[in-house]
Amino acid sequence: MNAIYGDTHAAIMDSGVTAAGDVDLDATNVSIIDAEVRALSASVAISGSAGIGVALGASIATNLIGGGTYRDIDANGNVTTASLDKEALRVSTLVEDSTINTGGRLEMTTLSQQTILSDAQVATVSLSLGASFAVAASAAGTFATNAIETDVSSNILRSAVQTALGVDMDAHDRSIIDARQAPPPSRPRFHPLALPSPLPARLPPTRRTTTSGPP
Repeated sequence: MNAIYGDTHAAIMDSGVTAAGDVDLDATNVSIIDAEVRALSASVAISGSAGIGVALGASIATNLIGGGTYRDIDANGNVTTASLDKEALRVSTLVEDSTINTGGRLEMTTLSQQTILSDAQVATVSLSLGASFAVAASAAGTFATNAIETDVSSNILRSAVQTALGVDMDAHDRSIIDARQAPPPSRPRFHPLALPSPLPARLPPTRRTTTSGPP
């Protein structure tokens, strides 16, 4: 699991501000998760008479920026929903219980720029069997949770603001999720194959002839 939490605030609170020029209040939060998940591969080689069951676990990718709800797998292999009891990632600019007098402009800018790059792939199963056998094989799929939960705001509360050139208030949420998830493989099916048991102890001789020289 990859998770990013943490708030970013820029605020003027319980204050008096006087400026000849502009008053700028900026809050910026930029976070990136770049995750690559690969499930393990399984290889089985068996000889003799056998009944075989092969199972492979899932590839689980969880990437969270803010928030805390994600998909998981319990001990019985069932897909469930779990939570970390976390709130959204907050980014804010705030003027509260204050007075501002400026000969220019009051500019308040809030920017949240979150990015999740996720690449999750499932594993493969390889079987090599001899003699008489019956096989049941299964491989779980890829389960990915990529979530961005943010609270972006720009507020003036209970304040007196006087400016010569006006007030600009901007709040931007520029979030990107680029997720690549391989589709679950089709469930392998194996049919029982009857071979002589025990196998002949000696195989017929094989002759290999190699010649070399000018054509």
